[in-house]
Parts: sequence; structure tokens; C-alpha cells
Amino acid sequence: MHKQQMKNFIANFFSQYGPVLVVVFLISTSTAAQPRKTLAMTGSAAKTGAPADLKIAPDLGERLAKFRRVPMPFRTTGLSAREQ
Repeated sequence: MHKQQMKNFIANFFSQYGPVLVVVFLISTSTAAQPRKTLAMTGSAAKTGAPADLKIAPDLGERLAKFRRVPMPFRTTGLSAREQ
């Protein structure tokens, strides 16, 4: 491109997309500058890590009976010391 064509291209580009680029730049810098909030746990969850209102289903045995046990042996043969 010739110098004049390049100048015209740049001028046209920024006249069309300049406002959008400015808005995107401002949004990205404003969100990056905000400090991250740390979430502090409060109440019983912070103390024990278990929900305070934990209730076990009364028919838990029936629900578990629907599933069958499947043997899944863990064999370490063929694994390196790091993989074990």
C-alpha cells in the first residue's frame, strides 16, 4: 500500500471501530483493577465443614440395594514408582 492509502485505511478503521475499542479498553482495565474479594466462611460450615442441617434419607438401605458391588482391584504391576 502507498502511504496515502495506509493513512486513509487507518483513519477509516478508527472512525468506524474507535469508539468500540475505547469502550472495550475501559471495561477491561476497570475490571482488572478491582481487587478480588475473598469469600470468608462463617457459621457452622466454617467450623466443621459439614452442613448443619444434614439429614440422611430414611430409605437409604433400599436406595443402595438398587446398585450391585463391582470388584475393581487396583493393580500396581507395570506402574513405575512415581505412578504408584
